[in-house]
Amino acid sequence: MKQYKIEQLPNPIIVKGRFDISCEVSISPQSLSAIEEGKLKIAIIQHGGKPTILNFSLSIGSISGNVRVHVGNDNATIVLGEGSRGQYDFRLWRNSRISIGEKTTSNGIRIVCDNSEFVCGEDCMFSDSILIQTADQHGIVDIKNGVITNNNFKTVIVGDHVWLGRQSILTANASIGSGSVIGTASTVTKKIPEKVIAVGVPAKVIKENYTWCRSPMSLDSFSKKYINEDC
Repeated sequence: MKQYKIEQLPNPIIVKGRFDISCEVSISPQSLSAIEEGKLKIAIIQHGGKPTILNFSLSIGSISGNVRVHVGNDNATIVLGEGSRGQYDFRLWRNSRISIGEKTTSNGIRIVCDNSEFVCGEDCMFSDSILIQTADQHGIVDIKNGVITNNNFKTVIVGDHVWLGRQSILTANASIGSGSVIGTASTVTKKIPEKVIAVGVPAKVIKENYTWCRSPMSLDSFSKKYINEDC
């Protein structure tokens, strides 16, 4: 990984807004080649009313795609694993962390973090129009006691080799076990176990001891791994 201060980034990377000298971007050799060849596009954009962003960190291991990062507050961290690719739209506010595992692909996902984190394993596959909402972003007020009840740090976890179907949604504190499939337009609000198919709003398990593979014609190494585990 080659490390850059944000004002020193290669020209193809777009930076808009004010970022302090504490903000850094690390880029793998593969990613740097992809950026120079136009296969990978990166944009880092300040949003919201904060004058200057502090302590922003981005680590890029992607080999192709279009990554847009909107940063609204300090102490935000993103890691894009080696060999990841596709379309990503990140929206970060307070103390937010996002980690995308190696070889994960996306046709179109928006991840919104505020005082929260999203952790994704390797070889996941995201369809398009997917929303990961790791926190509420606005306060829920207990009227009787006059306090905000939802300001605790939250985590959304996706295991290895998970397939999120088109227009699926994950909400705060959701988790999905490795090898599982989430059906089209489903909403995950709680824990989904590994190696299942879950669908609906909220998502419920409809099949157990199932996984998936990228090709509709043959098994790949990841699907074989889960089959072998059960043998």
